[in-house]
Amino acid sequence: MAKKKSKAAKKAQKNQRVESQYLANAPHSMIFNRGKVGNNVQELIQDMRKVMEPYTAANLKVREKNTLKDFTHIAGPLGVSHLVMYSKTDKSINLRIARSPRGPTLTFKVKEYCLRKDILASRKRPSTYEQQFKHHPLVVLNNFTENSQHMKLMTSMFQNMFPAINVSRIRVDKIRRCVMFNYNSETKLIEFRHYTVKIAPTGLSRTVKKLMQTKFPNLENCQNIDDFLLGQSGYASESEGELDGEQSQVTLPQRVAGRGNLKSHQSAVRLIEYGPRMTLQLYKIEEKICGGEVLYHAFVEKTADEIAAMREKKKTSVITKAERQEQQEENVKRKQKLKDEHKRKCLAGMERKVQQSKAKSKKTKPATAVNDGTVEDDDDEGYYRDEVGTAPDEDLFMKKRAASKQPIDRTPWKKQKLDKDTNRPAKKDFKTKRPAKKDFPSKPTGSKRPVAKGSRRGAARGATSGGPSSQEGSFPRGTGRSKPRARWSGQRKKDSEKRPGFSKKSDKFTSIKNKLIKKAKR
Repeated sequence: MAKKKSKAAKKAQKNQRVESQYLANAPHSMIFNRGKVGNNVQELIQDMRKVMEPYTAANLKVREKNTLKDFTHIAGPLGVSHLVMYSKTDKSINLRIARSPRGPTLTFKVKEYCLRKDILASRKRPSTYEQQFKHHPLVVLNNFTENSQHMKLMTSMFQNMFPAINVSRIRVDKIRRCVMFNYNSETKLIEFRHYTVKIAPTGLSRTVKKLMQTKFPNLENCQNIDDFLLGQSGYASESEGELDGEQSQVTLPQRVAGRGNLKSHQSAVRLIEYGPRMTLQLYKIEEKICGGEVLYHAFVEKTADEIAAMREKKKTSVITKAERQEQQEENVKRKQKLKDEHKRKCLAGMERKVQQSKAKSKKTKPATAVNDGTVEDDDDEGYYRDEVGTAPDEDLFMKKRAASKQPIDRTPWKKQKLDKDTNRPAKKDFKTKRPAKKDFPSKPTGSKRPVAKGSRRGAARGATSGGPSSQEGSFPRGTGRSKPRARWSGQRKKDSEKRPGFSKKSDKFTSIKNKLIKKAKR
């Protein structure tokens, strides 16, 4: 059985669902550069990503091959609503803010800018901590009161870049940063500032504030706490040295993090600049993302007739483009239809050809066997006789041999030498070749051949004696010829096994048969 969720778990799940829906509806942005901008502008891009956190791509990596179409394609699936692009020319640095996916696009010229590191370096005690970037900043627009079309469009663009604030549900403790846009109607320039919000209690003397700090003051020279608070030790006077005016004092509706910031108590709101800082000038508004009709231009003014002519030209180009696309689609369909028709005709022709070949093969005569072992598949001789009127020569047409039913063994083989008498494979000699067969006389001529003294042949066989041979058909003494012997025991047995068509049982029978054949010849 599943375990029931506790009240805390249910509440956390409910808050997570609400927060996820809030995150999905919040505006997201991507800040990147177009083209080569230099190291300073790259640092300015990183500072702007810090301003737009946490609803921005903080670790976005841009390659030189990436185009604007790449960012617009991924903006939809990722829920990106604004594209902020920096570019640099020989004359100025440009900032373009586009609303995804259909525009418009506002183009600003960056007159002046200051990086975050320069502003923090100018302060004696910079206030920076990571908790202030967990929530989006508060947007403040000042002097955007003109009723012109481009001013309304610019105001709505700046407001929609940051999430909206629900006053009834917002927690004051989460407001840690502030972004301010100030418009100067005389110079028509926009000042951009980024501040850190700090809330400090008011109505307290300097000594009490020191007691409320983390570091406790040194009370070595004080007898009791009254001496420290009344200022007898020289720490502070009765008059309070407030740096904040009445315009910065507010009554807190909620408790805020920090010592002394209690509910329904007065506290002073201080803005500490964090950076970066920019001075912008609006000079062009386009209808689409980096394209389309120009709705406003600060330096180029056109009459109503020129604007009407441009719109008519644009309308004509759109109609022409639509007609051209429609014609291209018709051409594609027509070519595809011709291609399918050609394919159908080819397949029909191939099928017809196969049927004709089958019908022709049925009409032809079957193959007839000839006495000499050949087979006639095509009656070439009959065709020649019908056409020419005479019988062809014998060597004019080559006769094909009948195909054997058994498969032919194509492995190479060596022809064996056969004995003329026995018609069997001849025995191989390993040491000496067998001499040609001759009819030796039964008695030698009596000639003696000299044999060297101490030779093994003479000593073993008595080569010096020239007497008659003791066996008929043997070699005469002193010729140096002898019957070949096996090199080792079992050699004859091994050789007999190698010879094809020779068996151990028929060895003795074959030798007797050979002797009988020789005697019959004599």
